[in-house]
Amino acid sequence: MADKLKIGILASGKGSNIPSILQAIQSGRLNAEVSLLVSDKPNAEALSLAERFGISTLTFKPDLFNSKEEYDAKIAAEFWNKQISLIVLCGYTRVISLPLLKAYEKRIVNTHPSLLPAFGGKGMFGNKVHEAVIQRGVKITGCTVHLVDENIDEGPILAQQVVELGNFETSDSLKLKVLQAEEKLYPESIAEYLQNLSPINFTQLPYSIKEAVTVNSSSPTPSYFDDERKEYSFSKSGRNAVAICDVGLKRKENADTVLLTSDLRILGVADGVGSASEGKQTSRMIMSFIEKKWQNEGSMSNLKFLEHGSWLRKTVIEANHQILNWAKQAQNRVDIGSTLTVGLIDEENDQIFISNTGDSRAYLWRSETLYRLTRDHSEHFDPETGDGGALLFYMGGMQGSFGLDLFQLKLFKGDRLLICSDGLLYASENKIAQRFQENLSIKELSKTYLQDAYDVGAPDNTSIVIMDY
Repeated sequence: MADKLKIGILASGKGSNIPSILQAIQSGRLNAEVSLLVSDKPNAEALSLAERFGISTLTFKPDLFNSKEEYDAKIAAEFWNKQISLIVLCGYTRVISLPLLKAYEKRIVNTHPSLLPAFGGKGMFGNKVHEAVIQRGVKITGCTVHLVDENIDEGPILAQQVVELGNFETSDSLKLKVLQAEEKLYPESIAEYLQNLSPINFTQLPYSIKEAVTVNSSSPTPSYFDDERKEYSFSKSGRNAVAICDVGLKRKENADTVLLTSDLRILGVADGVGSASEGKQTSRMIMSFIEKKWQNEGSMSNLKFLEHGSWLRKTVIEANHQILNWAKQAQNRVDIGSTLTVGLIDEENDQIFISNTGDSRAYLWRSETLYRLTRDHSEHFDPETGDGGALLFYMGGMQGSFGLDLFQLKLFKGDRLLICSDGLLYASENKIAQRFQENLSIKELSKTYLQDAYDVGAPDNTSIVIMDY
C-alpha cells in the first residue's frame, strides 16, 4: 500500500463530517492521516473532537491579523510545515483568499449540502440551504463534494449524491438526511481524489510567504476584488495604478468586480446587471476567468504585439461561453448579466487593447483633454427593469448575443487612463474632466471621485481603476 498522505482540516464549528472521515481512515477505506486541524473559532467543538483523537490543533483569530491574506498565508505556512497534501473543509465558514488558494491549488476540498450549482453561493450554508430548498418546493436535493477556488461554491465538482424530500420535510429532518449522505460521499470522494494527487515538494513554498504576510488594505495579492470598500495600488517601472470598489449608499450588495493585476498589464471593471438575479455572480466569473487565463498563458513573454488583441477578444468570448454553460446547466433557471470594460497593456510597444461591452466606460486624459474611449451598448436599455433595447449587450446574456468592441490605442508617458462603472457617472462626466484638471495623485483622484459619487447619494455601486502611464 502506498504511503499515507497527510490531510489538514479547517473547521469553524462542530466539524460534523470529521467522524466519518476518521472512521474511513480507521477502516482502511481512506489511505491517509489527519495531521492538523485549524480553526478560526477558539470555542469550536471540532477542536475538542480532534484532540480526543490525538490530532494536533491550532486556533488563529482573524481579528489579530492585518488582512485576510495575511491570515490565510499563516494557515498555508502551518499546513506546509506539516507536509499536508490535501486540505479538507468541515464546516469552515470563512472565504479562503489567494495565499492559501495558490499554495494549495486544486488541493482544497469542501462539501456543500445541495446539488450545486443550485442553492450555492454567498450566504448559502447550513440550515439556510435546507430552508431555501423546502421553500422552493423542489423534490430532490443532495450534497456535492467539490474543489475550492476563489468563487464561492463554484469549484470543479468531484461527486454528488441525491436526497429525496418527503411530503412533510422540515429543515431539521432534511439536514439529517443530507448529513447522512455526506458522511458516505465525503470520505469516498477524498479517497478517490487522493489517489490521483501528485507528490508535493515541500522544501519550498509555491509563493513568497513574506510577500503574502505583508499584504495590507492598500496592496493586495494580484487578483480581482469586490464587496467592501477597498483601495488597491501597484507600482511598476514608473507606472502607478489604483483601484477602488465600493458598494455605495443605496445598494445592499456590491455587484461590481474590479481587476487590476500586479504586473499592471490588465485593468478593468465588470458591473453585474441589476435586473439579473445572478448579475453579481456573472461579474465575478468574468474577472475570475480573465485573471486565470492571464496567469496560465497571457503573461508569457512570447505574447507578441499582434496577438494581444486577439488574445483579449478570444478570452472575453470564452468567458461568455463559460458563463452561458454554467447558466444552462443550473438545475433552476438563473438570470445572468454584466457589463465589461477591460484593458490589456502591451508594454514593449506602448499600446493598450480595450474590450468593451455594456455601459462601463474607459477614458483617456491627455494634454489637458478628456477623451471617452468606449461607447455604450445600452442607450435604450434599463438595467434595473431589463426593458428597452433589442440588443442584449451584456456578458452572459441568456441568448448568448452581446455587443463587443475591441480597439487599440498608442500610449505616451503622462497619459492617464480611467476605467469605471456607471456608478461614477451619477457625478457627471464634466466632473471627471474637472478632477483630472486638478492634477491630483491617482490615490487622491480615486478617493475624490468616490466622494463625488457620495455627494450625489451614491445610488449605485462605484468602481474606479486609474493608471498613470
